Amino acid sequence: MLAGFIIIIAGNALLAQPPDSDGDGVPDSEDGCPAVKGTKANKGCPDAAATKTTGYFAKDDFTAILDVICKSELAKYRHPQVPAQQMEGVATTLPQTGVNKQFPVYYSTDGKGSFIAMLILSNQVNEFAKALDFVQQQLLINSSSCLAYKLFKPVPTPSGDTTFFAFNQNDEGPLMQIKVYKHRVSTTEQYIILGVEAVPRRAPPVAKVADPALCNELLKIMEASGEGFKNVRSNPKKNSITGLDDYETSLPGLGLEKRKLRVEDWYDVMELKEHKIITYDASSFVENKEKAEALFNQYVAKLESCGTLKDRQVAQTKNLITLSYSVRVNNRVKEVSLKLMDLGEGYVISVNVTDKYAKVN
Repeated sequence: MLAGFIIIIAGNALLAQPPDSDGDGVPDSEDGCPAVKGTKANKGCPDAAATKTTGYFAKDDFTAILDVICKSELAKYRHPQVPAQQMEGVATTLPQTGVNKQFPVYYSTDGKGSFIAMLILSNQVNEFAKALDFVQQQLLINSSSCLAYKLFKPVPTPSGDTTFFAFNQNDEGPLMQIKVYKHRVSTTEQYIILGVEAVPRRAPPVAKVADPALCNELLKIMEASGEGFKNVRSNPKKNSITGLDDYETSLPGLGLEKRKLRVEDWYDVMELKEHKIITYDASSFVENKEKAEALFNQYVAKLESCGTLKDRQVAQTKNLITLSYSVRVNNRVKEVSLKLMDLGEGYVISVNVTDKYAKVN
């Protein structure tokens, strides 16, 4: 009878215990990390030593850096005593990177909402594969809200860089382009960099200016792209930069000075294969900034009137503004983009049409 009484009291005491979601013995009301098992000595959070990794940064540090980039708050962490360095950026007070946590985090910005953070992983270029694998693993387990919609298959480029993409959870949030690359600062110094670029995805709507002739020309170009522009390309010439072909074309020029068809290497992230595709490119060079911006805005207004163009997105970096659309013509998806590029000595405005499935043969 006495034993039964004791069991009842013990059971009631157990039921009366405050909630402890992570089961670490620290009640949620006092737990600094209620969702993560920690220690009583550290107020319910894991010991600092436990959060460190043997890699290039601690997972929690990476999350903190990503969240700051997403909120466009990097300037708040500008280091007051450290000037701009060889990474062509501004040093911050964010957690340092590298195996020995010896490298500061740098950033640069265009002043219009785009941030590029540079996390130095190593000054040993033979660690590139190791660093790349480490970054991919960290991305897959990271809890930052910036990585809510993510594509974390590595996308290698001809230069050897590797890129990952992620989208902010908010539809108005930025596109995150995450790239691991090698950066040479002198004949003897070369770094492995993890670059994280946050690019605003949307821009305020603009007033539409109807231009049926331009829209009809654009539709004609998009229809021709479905067959890889087979019937409208001629006189191939090697591009001195890419080593691939550029073609002359009989397609309309959309009111711009030059037009060509350009062969490009395209990496299909779904098939994990590289293909050669052909794209339409019409462009004009403008020396004056005000005239270039005015012409760019005219084309924005005209393209907005073309009913086939959907899913408008804007990406902006220091020297390039890209307005892009996803379009379906004859049940095939195309990409149409309008670009304004600052060359330093003038500006180039271009309209591009890309069909990723129109492979060159």
